[in-house]
Amino acid sequence: MLDSIRSAIEAKFQALANDGRAFVDKVEEITGLGNAAKELAALEAQLTGIVGAADTTTEQKVESILHAVGKL
Repeated sequence: MLDSIRSAIEAKFQALANDGRAFVDKVEEITGLGNAAKELAALEAQLTGIVGAADTTTEQKVESILHAVGKL
């Protein structure tokens, strides 16, 4: 799932790069993509930490993941 989101961000960036509008007109959208990429990286790190935690049960990991992605 994270890879598909990352691919979508990269595709949107490429579309913006190839867009005929002036750079100034693209800055807001590029900034938004940068923020989305930072959020994705933070979520990926958080999920990796949750999954790799040796001192938690599977149930605790599932609950933590659901909290992390805003589903609980």
